[in-house]
Amino acid sequence: MLPPLNAYSLDRQGLSWIVDTVTFEIADAERFQRLVELVGALAAAKAADDFRDHAYWESFLDDRSRAAFWWPTEAEAREWQERWFATPVEKRWSDPSLRTLWMFGSLVDAVRHGEFEQLRCRRTSGGGAIEFVPTASPFGGTDWMRALIEAFGGEVTDDTAG
Repeated sequence: MLPPLNAYSLDRQGLSWIVDTVTFEIADAERFQRLVELVGALAAAKAADDFRDHAYWESFLDDRSRAAFWWPTEAEAREWQERWFATPVEKRWSDPSLRTLWMFGSLVDAVRHGEFEQLRCRRTSGGGAIEFVPTASPFGGTDWMRALIEAFGGEVTDDTAG
């Protein structure tokens, strides 16, 4: 079990940042380990700014985690986009027919472009945690972390950033 990051952590420039955490209950030890491996690979790719192709990232998913994401065909994505832009702006975010699951590729992009460092996933005494250090405000949010946790069977119990 990894120790928690300090409440404050130093970035590459020696600046102090607050560590944020998304904690969750673990439903299955094997699936949790797959989540740890995926978050570790995402963290390494982010640190090196070296993201691999989609097939590599998808190899971390099992059938149940794959089912937690939206995998539209080109036609489905185009049809959704047409409905999105045809809906008045003030109704787009509240229209349930426009809500979809995360697209897995978008989740990987959210990691790549998010303003945070020191991403990691670890077991805690009460379950699991994804820890990270935001380096800007806004930093990109934790929605992708929540989606990933839930995709691997976890249930989010707290989010210090959201």
